Amino acid sequence: MKNTRGSDKRCGSKPGLPFYLGGRFGATSCKLSSPKEKDSIPPSQEKADAIPTTISAKADIIPAYFKAMLACYCSDGKVSPQVSIETFGAGDGKFYIYTDPEGKFIVRDGFTDNFGCTIVEWKVGGKIRPVWMMSYTGEYGPDAIPILKQALRASFEAKEWRGGRGPAFLEVGNYQYHNDVASNNPLGFKGSEWISRLRTEPSEVRCVGQHNYIGHALLKFVTP
Repeated sequence: MKNTRGSDKRCGSKPGLPFYLGGRFGATSCKLSSPKEKDSIPPSQEKADAIPTTISAKADIIPAYFKAMLACYCSDGKVSPQVSIETFGAGDGKFYIYTDPEGKFIVRDGFTDNFGCTIVEWKVGGKIRPVWMMSYTGEYGPDAIPILKQALRASFEAKEWRGGRGPAFLEVGNYQYHNDVASNNPLGFKGSEWISRLRTEPSEVRCVGQHNYIGHALLKFVTP
């Protein structure tokens, strides 16, 4: 496995927009409490529902995301006790649900052949709140999937944040992985990644898959 810059030939298009999440986090109704109703809430309940002032993307959310991805998509079928798996659609979609050992975060990673979405939820104040998400669109050929997982593991195991994907460049045999990050702030990021296969000469490159990705924090109290 090499990690030196190779061919920079691109494939794919510019970073796209995340797909609509449907009813997963749809609108909910709410009722405003009257002063009398509010006064009737026990002080202990008010304390339980209180939300901490902030939560850090780099110190809290991203480490949970790395652990979840290593235990889920990048695990090569070795499912940990913290992971449950569901299928959806015609059976071609898969949903990993990861709960961290401390019980602080739940990470939901759902994907099909050409798109996916990862959502980090924070368990606080007796409630579960989605705080961060990323999505990606594109497609990889069967021969590119092992290279993609290897690239993702390289970043996640090193705890290196590059738009939530792999390193800038990674060469594995005749394959080259590229990750071009347009914006690397975990509060709002986007970029594109692609894998190319070399033929007889380095100049002869064939694209075997690509993703455009984008993500951002979902609540204002999420800090860098």
